[in-house]
Amino acid sequence: MKKTITTYNRSSEYEIETLTTLEQLATIRTEWDSLVKQMPIVSPCITYEWLATWWICMKDDDKELYVVVIKKSGTLIGIAPLMLVKDRFLFFKIRKIEFLSMSKYADSPSNIAVSIDFIIPNNNDEIINTLIQFLKNKFNWHFIRLNPVASDSPTIENLKTATIKSGYKYNANVVFDNVILPITDSWQNYFKSLSKNFRKHLNAAEKRLKEKYEITVELHTAKEELRLHMATLLDIEKRSWKWDIGISINSIVFCDFFNRLIDLGADSGMIQLWLLRVGNKYIAYDYNILFQNSVTSLKGSYDSDYHSYGPGNILLAKEIEHAFQQKVTSINMLWGMTTTKQRWLPVTKTYMQIFIFNHGWYPQFLNFILIKLHYLSFERVFIEYRDRLLRKFNIRLRNSELTRIDQLNEIKRK
Repeated sequence: MKKTITTYNRSSEYEIETLTTLEQLATIRTEWDSLVKQMPIVSPCITYEWLATWWICMKDDDKELYVVVIKKSGTLIGIAPLMLVKDRFLFFKIRKIEFLSMSKYADSPSNIAVSIDFIIPNNNDEIINTLIQFLKNKFNWHFIRLNPVASDSPTIENLKTATIKSGYKYNANVVFDNVILPITDSWQNYFKSLSKNFRKHLNAAEKRLKEKYEITVELHTAKEELRLHMATLLDIEKRSWKWDIGISINSIVFCDFFNRLIDLGADSGMIQLWLLRVGNKYIAYDYNILFQNSVTSLKGSYDSDYHSYGPGNILLAKEIEHAFQQKVTSINMLWGMTTTKQRWLPVTKTYMQIFIFNHGWYPQFLNFILIKLHYLSFERVFIEYRDRLLRKFNIRLRNSELTRIDQLNEIKRK
């Protein structure tokens, strides 16, 4: 088993260890959980369950697991969940360091990473500086890219100070605003605060649906129930608008992540699967994560035949009411302030992307292209239009978020 232990600056008593296999990560799981619980910013995406599952699903030959753990006097005080990535920029090769669970484009609809950060509860500049010095001569990287980091995370300023001190080029920019519903007061008072028209529409739609069907709302958290109902989710997706023109839960970019997360996350009770059933037919679902009294809505969909009833809103209302009852503090609806989300009176929270460019002409060239010319933003827009155009001609790409797993199997058979 590969294992590298490097001691940096013995006088400060910091020891740095790099873990490069899942087996090594499992050995610090208890300490990992303890550090996460001490973090001031709540995010399920820095848990062992999330990151280990992500690596199981997303690893490939161009990625190398590179989790850096920091110890002082033998006690674990910090974790940097990183990976080394080999990529291409136009016709040039790139070596970069990124957070585990990052997507290529932070503001892509296929990005399910709510917030990622260094797992360092006492995020002081000395620890961050030690980490940067450790990475200084590792991997011969061109740049480090980290996102999405909460704008109020101390990592942003501490990392800026440490990198500028080392002579690196530093850049931080906004990548999106997450839509968050604070859970305060009571459900009754909150519901009354919603617009009169929205409440009237919601109540009327549910009443019309009840006149035709027996309505049942189900919440599943047990591992076996979750596994059983993954087929239910897929069946709902097949009857939704996402199946043909959106990004379904069956997209190849997810690499079966939602199913595999059950293996590690269900036992801790972090997965909540909400289902709306009319008669014997399921017509809507929400796949949520409950972590430290905060809910994150990862994926949801509904049967398009019931669009006029607003099944997604009916189900969400039950989820929000349940959140008030269970003393949940917030519901993260992820990025994108759509009209549907606005009706629930949420607030927004800003998330950042950090770039650190190494010394040398090539990293500085990448700095000019990526930062000054905003290359990634243009590339994402181009790829999105390209993929949607090709899909109209029934051309499916192996790496497109618009391609489903079942379509990829069809491509392989051709």
